[in-house]
Amino acid sequence: QGGQSQNQEVTAVPPSNVSFMPPVVPGGQPVEIVPSDYGRGVSLAEARANITFDSIQKLVFVMVGVMLMSYCAVSPRTLPLVEYNLRFKENLQTVSLVLIAPLVTSLSVFDAKESDINQVISTFTSSFTLGYVMCFMLEVVWTTMLRLGV
Repeated sequence: QGGQSQNQEVTAVPPSNVSFMPPVVPGGQPVEIVPSDYGRGVSLAEARANITFDSIQKLVFVMVGVMLMSYCAVSPRTLPLVEYNLRFKENLQTVSLVLIAPLVTSLSVFDAKESDINQVISTFTSSFTLGYVMCFMLEVVWTTMLRLGV
């Protein structure tokens, strides 16, 4: 070998004696990939993504917030209690109808094999809290600018 180079044939397909390292999950156990699993979808339960207490707490916070805002959004405030509760239920129905399209879109692109459900919930609650507050503040600023401009 001393200074001589050997010509080796380069192929695009690795030889059959080459072994590949299987992917490793955060727990440290290697995951065996079965060729029959490639075309099959993975459910949330099969992806080993457990919803944590923190995520459940965030979802409950969002639901309570929506209910509280729906109750406060009833107009006029001087309605009798029965009529006020009927308007509150109408507000909740409207909110639930508004949630159908984003929920269907989110579930259609969610891949349990690639995504962590807790991270998705965290992103949703962050956008819910910060997004709505920012929209409200921008509406106040925009309305003020329009009023001062007139």
